[in-house]
Amino acid sequence: MRRGVVRRRRPFRSLDLQVGCADRRELAIMSTEQLRDLLELEDELGFITVTTSFAPETFDGRGPSAPPQVRSELRTLVRDADDDRRDAVRDRLIELEPAIEALLDPGSSGRGRFFTAGLSGGDPVELRLQTPLPTEVHLEDGPAVRRLLEVMDEHGPVAVLLLHRDEALLLHLELGVHQQLRSWAADLSDTVFAHDFYGPALGAPTALRRGVPNRQAREDRIQANLDRFIGDVADETRTIAEEQGLDRIVLVGPSRERSLVADALSGIDGTAVIQVARGATGPSQELLDAVDEALIDHHRGVELELVRRALDAAGSGGA
Repeated sequence: MRRGVVRRRRPFRSLDLQVGCADRRELAIMSTEQLRDLLELEDELGFITVTTSFAPETFDGRGPSAPPQVRSELRTLVRDADDDRRDAVRDRLIELEPAIEALLDPGSSGRGRFFTAGLSGGDPVELRLQTPLPTEVHLEDGPAVRRLLEVMDEHGPVAVLLLHRDEALLLHLELGVHQQLRSWAADLSDTVFAHDFYGPALGAPTALRRGVPNRQAREDRIQANLDRFIGDVADETRTIAEEQGLDRIVLVGPSRERSLVADALSGIDGTAVIQVARGATGPSQELLDAVDEALIDHHRGVELELVRRALDAAGSGGA
């Protein structure tokens, strides 16, 4: 810790982060092991896979659009199935009807939902994510995991640092689910700076200087300690991100604090620092949506750069 910086632990008072955390036990953080398990599933007749989105932006005037769309596509699936599998598809969907109805329940958890089941029987596999998935129905030889791969790539693990003038909160965010890693708060009470905040005021007569607050000195002293506090936060954030292998750090908060942390984090090889120009206050879902939007834009920029490099290499005769 930098010398002279006083900190105390307290809840991050400016943001309610309980929304979403309570659902963590019901929601999935997709892992490569889970993907491997899905890809190892076998069924000689194939698999029905459903992905749906219950994000608010997918709702129309009648409510979520996913249930009617999924039911329509399931009927189309039966109609378009080849002769060898049509009866098996129809019979299996009858067996799966309660599970599919539960999947399409608007009141249950998960903005994005994944469901797959083999035509020959066995238990279906279901995942609930806080990240939207396209609403689609597939009949393929194995579970259709392309959409899961896409969201894993776009919404992988990231550090989110929420900043205020005198407090900060570090989150681990993955697939829309957040977990608190660390919180900080500066102690700026008069008891900490009593000897610095009170003294002779500049320009005051000698007889009147004793015990008169020097406001400018007080403000300068506070700001200097706040800057050191933010520097400590940046140092610890760097350490935690490196330990957990988080190669993207999102900064949310006032411009001054974001700039100080971004400067302190510059130069970390392979780590992207993304800034969200808004205060770290308000409903948690609104704030996390703003973070998600910034991450999507950054991811899109990375992919466009990959395409540009590939085109340049192809145009110059390279691999």
